Amino acid sequence: MICIGPRSSITSKHRSLLVLIESSAFGRREAKNLGQSRKVPLREDGEDVKVDVMRRAVTAKFTTHTDLQIALLSTGEQDLVENAPSDYFWGSGALGSGKNMLGQILMQTRQQLRDQTN
Repeated sequence: MICIGPRSSITSKHRSLLVLIESSAFGRREAKNLGQSRKVPLREDGEDVKVDVMRRAVTAKFTTHTDLQIALLSTGEQDLVENAPSDYFWGSGALGSGKNMLGQILMQTRQQLRDQTN
């Protein structure tokens, strides 16, 4: 199981969900729906840790999967934008005025991967 963040911040309910998510029967769609559901309480410190959690997840994803790493590195110096009109934090927002945090994290990860190969 991959768990990002201190174990003490994970409630028993969250721990049970992590076990469910790692089962092969639980797919991406279910994980997305669960993430958007408000039936499960959010971490109290969620707003404080969300960028670090995403950064660690993206780093793990692109260091683990060589094909994805090659695809990310092949973007060269292009700006990477999460085209999400309704998301002004992770994405670009409707008018391009969003923070695009996911795009920024992807570009930082791309640079870290380059630095590791040099």
